[in-house]
Amino acid sequence: MELQREIPEREQRIPIKEEELQDLEAQQSILEEEKKSLLSDLDNKQMTLNNLYARLNNLRRENAHLKTYTAEQRKKQMNFEVQTQQYMNEIDTIKNNDQIPNEEKKKRIQELKNQIRDNLKLGL
Repeated sequence: MELQREIPEREQRIPIKEEELQDLEAQQSILEEEKKSLLSDLDNKQMTLNNLYARLNNLRRENAHLKTYTAEQRKKQMNFEVQTQQYMNEIDTIKNNDQIPNEEKKKRIQELKNQIRDNLKLGL
């Protein structure tokens, strides 16, 4: 008896869950395209620190808009947030520290770009 009552309720939830899945997949697709675009730009052209900062911030915003339904998804979203924030903090440090010689700044910028590129390839 109990199962017979649950079946219609579960059947009613199927379209809702399918819609949630489609929304999540669309959001994930947008984030992945942003990541691919940034990775491509890191590989193919010179980026200013301001441009890199803006692109990372855009990725953070896209990530924040992702709906999460499981603890694993929330953990992945939080890790992404923390990592991008660390990169942005490093950019601020490089930009705002006048004590660092220009050659050292260039070296740190390239190292940061390489680190971001490597993490994007691994899925950040």
